[in-house]
Amino acid sequence: MVSLPSSSAGAVAAKIRLSRRAMSFMAVSGIVLWWPRKGMWRHAFWIRKGARGLRYHLEFHHVVGFWGSLILLAMGVSGIYLVFPETFRESVEALLPTGNNFARVEQEYTGGPAPLHADGAITAALAAVPNTRAVNVQLPPNLDLPFVVHLETTEFRPKLPPILVTLNARTGEINFIDDPRNYSLGDQLLNLQHALHFGIGLGWLWKVLVFISGILPLALGITGLVIWLKRRAAKRPVPQAVFSPAAE
Repeated sequence: MVSLPSSSAGAVAAKIRLSRRAMSFMAVSGIVLWWPRKGMWRHAFWIRKGARGLRYHLEFHHVVGFWGSLILLAMGVSGIYLVFPETFRESVEALLPTGNNFARVEQEYTGGPAPLHADGAITAALAAVPNTRAVNVQLPPNLDLPFVVHLETTEFRPKLPPILVTLNARTGEINFIDDPRNYSLGDQLLNLQHALHFGIGLGWLWKVLVFISGILPLALGITGLVIWLKRRAAKRPVPQAVFSPAAE
């Protein structure tokens, strides 16, 4: 791992903050510029069949820019959270309820065998938390410490952070469940930012979209340049024909 001097690290962080703000600004301003005129909404979301030349480049730029701006906005906002986590959290807390709900477990869950072993810990954790699958289990170095089982949801929702279940190594009883699905709306929104930005825990399709978001600015820049060049060529005056007296 390479360590940067504090001055260099500060400069890098400042550039990252600027890039996140610029990405969010580009996404919002792009939607404003894309906004269709009255009667043009049905042509605003797709490239019309038969579009050619300047018309094709314009529609490609507008359509790809619109759909891409949604991804860029998600990446920009999540990037702002990663750079300014405390400020972002305070803003979310002002609008939405926050406060994690950690479950101190009562006796309604069936524990594992005593003394506990890895397979028993996983079986008990899966029985206690439905619609999940086991990711890993941490074995305690001695019986005074708990087994820790990490689960992930099988539902169509973010899989990070993982669900945490702790079990007493001596008795097999479930002591503690931390299920992010039961978090408040504000905390679920905060947890979602990390998964959104790095494309993890949201399936392969979002990974592909995150990859595409990296090349979108270049693609839009190229199409924008092509549009500018074609418009410039169209506005160039055509030389007038020179007529000779004989031609008249």
